[in-house]
Amino acid sequence: MIKIFKVGLIAGLFFLFQSSSVSAQDVNRNRLKLGLENAFAVGDYSELYKWGIGFSFSLEKSLADKISLTARAGFLSFSKQTNLGNGKLKRIAEYVPVKGGVKYYFGPKIYGEAETGMSISSKNTNMGISFIYSPGVGVEFGLGGRMKLDLGFRYESWIKNTSSNFLGLRTAIVLGK
Repeated sequence: MIKIFKVGLIAGLFFLFQSSSVSAQDVNRNRLKLGLENAFAVGDYSELYKWGIGFSFSLEKSLADKISLTARAGFLSFSKQTNLGNGKLKRIAEYVPVKGGVKYYFGPKIYGEAETGMSISSKNTNMGISFIYSPGVGVEFGLGGRMKLDLGFRYESWIKNTSSNFLGLRTAIVLGK
């Protein structure tokens, strides 16, 4: 897991620095985003797990003035306290989601996005590899210089034999234009 994160971070920094020579008047958005992920299970999945937390990194490359391609990878861990006889056991399921998609900017700060990809289970689950689809919306706030704060909200569904659904809240630092 750490190796995946390191490779992604190095690729992202390369991607970001390659874009640093672009003029301010150019419409290119080349960004690296480092985020904290929160997930709140809904539907049948909430019977197994209530919430999840994790991290992600994403890359964004503009195609036109308002349209960008995205690539995202991360780590997400769901947990729930479960009673077993006299004691309690904390059940944990861990996943590595990998997604790609399209982002559309409605204005300079507000966007909508749609992503698809796969989730690879890494602990205490028999899901294996699941298909992901995820529509969402978000807003970006300037923090000064080239840094921004990205707040995103999404519905995410992971499908294999059944579906695992959750509402996601992501807070990310944006590096780049």
